[in-house]
Amino acid sequence: MRPRWRTTHWQHVRERQLEIEAPEFARHLREHAREAQIAFVRLMSRFEGMPLGIECKSGTREAWAFVLPDASGEASHRIQYFDARGFSGHFCSDGLIKAVETMIAEGYRIMDPGALDRVGSTAEWADGQRCNAWRELFNAGRIDFREMLDGMGSGQAPGERREERIAESVAAS
Repeated sequence: MRPRWRTTHWQHVRERQLEIEAPEFARHLREHAREAQIAFVRLMSRFEGMPLGIECKSGTREAWAFVLPDASGEASHRIQYFDARGFSGHFCSDGLIKAVETMIAEGYRIMDPGALDRVGSTAEWADGQRCNAWRELFNAGRIDFREMLDGMGSGQAPGERREERIAESVAAS
């Protein structure tokens, strides 16, 4: 027997709908919850309750998310977000089901397997990673804000700028 996948939001709306005195409002709540419920069932059913690493695209912008085990030890699973320029954040969750529900509730509902490989092989992704390298140097206190901005605007990776400065100082001496 196949499990019946239900989001907590869908369950809550279904259980409490009779308590709502305004039928139009109850219908509105069901319609709002239904879209996420349908996406959740599709994802969980297609991957037999284990949609780990399956990229889902946002319905409103060029951004994706996927759920994976959390390696940091903060929680059991995490949602990893990315867009055309690179990874943009993550969210830790207590479990796989809760992480998938959250991802779906945030609007990442269009299954797009292979998106990370596709997006991660573009020039825009490479440029985003180059800028991220400058940001990491700034966050580590190794360069100041102006150097970070100049580096991002240079079109060069941090190592390339350093090598260029060394070559300039050698040539000047």
